[in-house]
Amino acid sequence: MKKYTLLPYITFFGLGLSTVVWGQTLTPTTAPTTLPVPSASYTLNWDNSGQGYKMGGRHFQSSEVMNQRLWIIAGESNNLPTADVWSSGDGLSWSAATTQAAFGGRWGQATVVFDGGQGQALWVIGGSDNKTFFNDVWQSKDGAIWTSVTTAAAFSQRVRESAVVFNHKMWVVGGRNATAVLNDVWCSTDGKTWTQVTPAAAFPARYSASLVVYKNALYLMAGQGNAGALNDVWTSTDGAAWTNVTVDPGFPARASQSAVVYNGLLWVLGGHDVSSQTVFADAWWSNNGSQWYQAATSKTYTPRWGQTSEVFEQSLWMITGASGTQMKPVDYSDIWSGTLSTGSGFVSALVGSTGSKPTATATQTLTGTPAPIAPTQTPTATIGTVPVAYPNPCMSDHVSLNLPLHQVGDVKVEIFTVGSRHVRTCVYHQQAVGQDVTLTLADDAGIALANGLYFVRVTTPEGSHIVKLLVIR
Repeated sequence: MKKYTLLPYITFFGLGLSTVVWGQTLTPTTAPTTLPVPSASYTLNWDNSGQGYKMGGRHFQSSEVMNQRLWIIAGESNNLPTADVWSSGDGLSWSAATTQAAFGGRWGQATVVFDGGQGQALWVIGGSDNKTFFNDVWQSKDGAIWTSVTTAAAFSQRVRESAVVFNHKMWVVGGRNATAVLNDVWCSTDGKTWTQVTPAAAFPARYSASLVVYKNALYLMAGQGNAGALNDVWTSTDGAAWTNVTVDPGFPARASQSAVVYNGLLWVLGGHDVSSQTVFADAWWSNNGSQWYQAATSKTYTPRWGQTSEVFEQSLWMITGASGTQMKPVDYSDIWSGTLSTGSGFVSALVGSTGSKPTATATQTLTGTPAPIAPTQTPTATIGTVPVAYPNPCMSDHVSLNLPLHQVGDVKVEIFTVGSRHVRTCVYHQQAVGQDVTLTLADDAGIALANGLYFVRVTTPEGSHIVKLLVIR
């Protein structure tokens, strides 16, 4: 069995703390096992009040988070392609970076945030203008000035393909064009030169699917295939070999849904089944891609397809989309933010360590979930005097913080390397008592943190504390 070698305590100077409390010491003798412990039913609280999105309805747009701003790019509005780019620092107030980007009107394009060697940038890949399909690639650092990287990438023209950043490369998967539905996989480190990873992956060809990175692997979910809507889930660690995780996840077959990793879990939201003309307003979650559970909603968004979703400012965002049929779409111009109810959630109990989360007593049963697996230690329901990071060590892209907050107030979370280099700052305004925060393990530029030991400084109105966090993805 692999053993973890503990790093010695390091004298850490220069942070100027009023109170310094070290996190708990990691002492497992064997590799820890993460067990799913449903503590209460997940309830997503959706809200669209206060948002000032005034750009008109649209669907099949793309969206991203870059430079601590939420971005919306192009899309189809009233059956016409658009070329505008908008951004917001809070999801409520929006400003136009440009109303006519150089890439021209298009919809169904893919967008990622990636550093191709010249800093973080938005990348627009492919799409359609209702006249032709594209295989061009564009990039922009500010959303206003767009530069053509290539007018004809090595992959064929396509629309409604999926794209992510994984293992320091941009990936393009599937999509469709005028003659075929695709299941090829491509990757690139610069957006200009593309390598075909496989011409025909093991999964059935599809478009309007969801592709996310979860637990250091690619996950492809649902979409529209040659025979109709799909609800299968596939995963790959290299983009070439794909494993079918499940053919029956529990959620109905669908396409044009949105998907994200939120609160350390996979989420699938909305979408439609063209054959049955069913439009969904649901939310499903999973911690392994094979077993899925439907979340309750205190207030739900209107059923929609062709929307996008992002995780921004600790909330899950549902951005525009459409209802109706694909031939006669009814565009939405609303944006919803969703948060999990206080005390609800999914506890990752780390067997063999003391880094599990203090949780409140469950008051509801998680619909459709098997009996909970008990952790080795019973967590308490009290608010601690020091922050607790869980799970710790962290083996995913997100870590949660249980805060020693006894009154509503602002909380600042900073991450430092062992060499005292600052890598990230997040500020949570008027944080509620008893509500944990989920922190993405990336620097201020959005680049994922490397494995290793980090120091997390948490500053509340009641003082400052340091927690050691071990990242071993």
